[in-house]
This record gives sequence, structure tokens and C-alpha cells, in this order.
Amino acid sequence: MDEVLGRLASARSELDAKDEIRDRMLNAKRGVTSKARESSNRAQQGKLTEAREAYEDALEQTQAIREDLGPRPDLWYSGALRNALQEVAEAWILLELMGEGAELPEEATTAEAFVLGAGDAVGELRRRALDALIEQDPGEAEERLSEMAELYEQLRTIDVPSGVVDLKHKVDVARTLVDKTRGKIALGRIEQRLTRLDREIEDDTGQATTR
Repeated sequence: MDEVLGRLASARSELDAKDEIRDRMLNAKRGVTSKARESSNRAQQGKLTEAREAYEDALEQTQAIREDLGPRPDLWYSGALRNALQEVAEAWILLELMGEGAELPEEATTAEAFVLGAGDAVGELRRRALDALIEQDPGEAEERLSEMAELYEQLRTIDVPSGVVDLKHKVDVARTLVDKTRGKIALGRIEQRLTRLDREIEDDTGQATTR
């Protein structure tokens, strides 16, 4: 019995220590999520310098969590951090695609979080594409659409059970967003042509009246 009680005492001590580390991790992940989302929002608005600064803050906090988990690396892969790491991956992808390259060490995220973040990045790229259309920059809109389509094509080739990573919904959403964005850009091209045609007609009419 003494052996059993001794083992139970040891297990309780280990679990208490793990719980303490987990609490610190969960508290710290809020800051990571907040800064990573701020980075994605700034990138979508075209404010890349601010986006990079927020991302670097998120990355620094992420690395601090990883170091704190040193004796309990299993917590890193437990899923409790997945949403935060997903936000970090999304922020990095947006910066990378928009030409504001930043560092993302492999140990600063997980494979599951990265592919989920890539799925979310499609939505932010769509928002940026639509903003570019409003700003009369169809070239950037088409560039963002191309990136969206490429991410979708790559994500749809990842064929793993949902128990590994539940990606199907994000892939379905990405396909819908690509199709809708393609339609918006096509409509924008038509509207631009009609506007040019109207101006040409007005110019021709004005010249004829002058004569």
C-alpha cells in the first residue's frame, strides 16, 4: 500500500505542476490571439508596417509560451493553443503574400494550426481584394484572387481524417469565396469598360457639337 500511496502522491504533484503551467499558457494565449488578429486586420487594410509590428508581438509571446512549456511539451500539441497558433499562422501568411516578409519558425506553430490558418487567410485576402476594387486597383484585386485560388487548390489536396485536422469546412468556404471574388472582379471589369465607353461617347458627342 505504501508503494501505491507514494505513486499517487507523485502523480498528484506532477498533475498540479502541469495544471499550473496550463493556466499560465491559457492566460498568455489571449495576448497572442489579440495581437495576431490585429496583424491580420491591419494587413487586410493595407497597413503593412502596423501589421508586421503586431505580428512580431504575437510571435514573441508565442515563443515565450513555448519556452514556458519546456517541461510539458505535450500541452503545446494538446489543442488548447490551436486557435491562437492558427491566428499567428494566418497573420504570417498575409504578410508573406503582401510582400512584408516576416519570420515564422516551424516551432512557433503546428501543422494543424498552419493549414487552418491558411484556410482563414483566404477570407482576409478576399476582403483585401474587394477593398482594392473600391480603391480602383483591379491589378491588386486580381493578384489577391490568384493567391486565394492557389491556397484553395493546395488545401483541397490535404486528405486526412477530421480527427487529425477538421479542414473540410474551411476548404468548402474557400471555394465559395474564390468563386464569389472572381465574379466580383469580372463585374468590376465590365463596369470599368462601360465607364470608359460612356466617356468616349461623351467626348465624341462634345467634339461633334463643337464642330
